[in-house]
Amino acid sequence: MVHPGTSCAACAAALPAGVDVCARCGSRVELQSRGGLPAVLAGCVPAARPARTAAVVTDGVVLLLLGAVAGAVALLVDASTTTALAVGVGAVVLGAVLGVVAVARTGRTPGLHASGLRSVGLFTGLPTAARDRVVLDVRAGRDPVRTLAPVTMAAILRAPADSAVAEPTPTPAPAPISAPSPASAPRPVSTPPRAPTVVVALDDGQRFEISGHALIGRSPTPARDEHVDVLVPVNDLSRSVSKTHASLRWDGRHLWVADRGSTNGTIVLTAQGDRSAASADGVAVEPGSRLELGDRWVAIETPEPGGAA
Repeated sequence: MVHPGTSCAACAAALPAGVDVCARCGSRVELQSRGGLPAVLAGCVPAARPARTAAVVTDGVVLLLLGAVAGAVALLVDASTTTALAVGVGAVVLGAVLGVVAVARTGRTPGLHASGLRSVGLFTGLPTAARDRVVLDVRAGRDPVRTLAPVTMAAILRAPADSAVAEPTPTPAPAPISAPSPASAPRPVSTPPRAPTVVVALDDGQRFEISGHALIGRSPTPARDEHVDVLVPVNDLSRSVSKTHASLRWDGRHLWVADRGSTNGTIVLTAQGDRSAASADGVAVEPGSRLELGDRWVAIETPEPGGAA
């Protein structure tokens, strides 16, 4: 649990009193999340109770007006009070259902929009119909649907598990330079080791380890004679993710991402904040980046050494 004022909301490092910037990940303290929100909601402000109440009242008034208008029109057309009442109640029910869909797709209803609020997932920062939601005041703080957290994705994914700030170590005195031995041979230049696997972490908490070829989508299905090592299903009730949205292929250093003709495309967001669209030919994506598939996103990370993903 991250405690505001005593630890960093991005990497959970301890924050000494009076510091403005986290010594480990570099995020500014004034941009940390308020109210104990997760790091993905850094810079966001939870909505106050009066604002949430005003949004609920506004939505109720809108539903009543919708029912009254629909009932009045039905009364003029049919001249039957029973029919008008049934039409009015049906309009209210339909409006309530559309409100639930609007919250799941955009995080807003007429009342939330009028009050400057947005409902998002507590651990994803995206609109959702799940129970772990939080209502944010996007006028007073950051809107997570429109802007990224003010810390890099690499800082969040690659931060060490311990919360102690590393103390600067003194620089050792240089050793005396000795003449090279005539018999000594130059050492070969070593190349970075190839990671055997990569982990894709879905915004709903699911994690999949990939060592070769994988397909991701609502219901990924290999093509005829196509060999696939892992299928990564994405739960998406809004159907913004295609059935077989993209293919992922890990070569030990890069994850090659290719769009499979998806409806909404596959967007690559690097740890430096660069955005690009993955083509059908594929693009190399480094760990620490994020893939946006319709309304959902997937983080790319390497597993901890010696640990399971």
